Amino acid sequence: MRRAVSSIGLVLLVSSVLACSARAGGGSGGDVDAAVGDDAAPDVPTTPDVPTAPDVPTTPDVPTTPDVPTAPDVPTSGCASRVPTSGFCGTGDGTCNFMRPPLVACDSGAAYDFYGADYCTAAATLLIACTAWDAVCLRSASMITEVLVRPYEGRRVRSLVVMYENASHGAPTASQCVGWQARTFPSVPTCFATASQLGESIPLMGSPTFAIVDARGRLTHLQTGYETASLMGALEDVLSAAR
Repeated sequence: MRRAVSSIGLVLLVSSVLACSARAGGGSGGDVDAAVGDDAAPDVPTTPDVPTAPDVPTTPDVPTTPDVPTAPDVPTSGCASRVPTSGFCGTGDGTCNFMRPPLVACDSGAAYDFYGADYCTAAATLLIACTAWDAVCLRSASMITEVLVRPYEGRRVRSLVVMYENASHGAPTASQCVGWQARTFPSVPTCFATASQLGESIPLMGSPTFAIVDARGRLTHLQTGYETASLMGALEDVLSAAR
């Protein structure tokens, strides 16, 4: 009987020990899990965003060179030496040079250079200065064209009409010049200027005033009023001297 009780007691003791061991093992497992959790690698911070370089401003547009206005006709090669630069006066005896007046072409409204390409190809220039209010210019225009302009243009005499006052004795405009040219010298190159501008080149003692300029820019003849014989004689003198 004692042996049976001892066996039972031994069994109970072993069962108790095993139960304690099981409980001890369960606690150790939790500690291990906790330890593993504590030993895990910490979160590695990601690389912060690198700010991008600011936009580089583009090179501003470079303004193009503005159009340079073209100059009026200038003497061509071989003619520049015949354009006077000094010795100007208005005596009309061939001892003085003709000063270039600021002229505007009636038909185009553009500046007309007296010493431009037309001068370079001419043996002489017949300048006819008129006012729009002068009846002599109006009545004599067709005769001047037929007797002086047309016969001498074949002999390289350039004719140029300049209107220097309008019908009201004022400064002419392009439209007034166009209308006046149509009534007087429709087939002859015509320009306009003010009386003060043209007066810097020749004395304006009346309308019409005639001036003859030779191929070297000398003012060889100056005349107020239309008289055919004197003008033709002066033209012949200039052409003879140019031979």
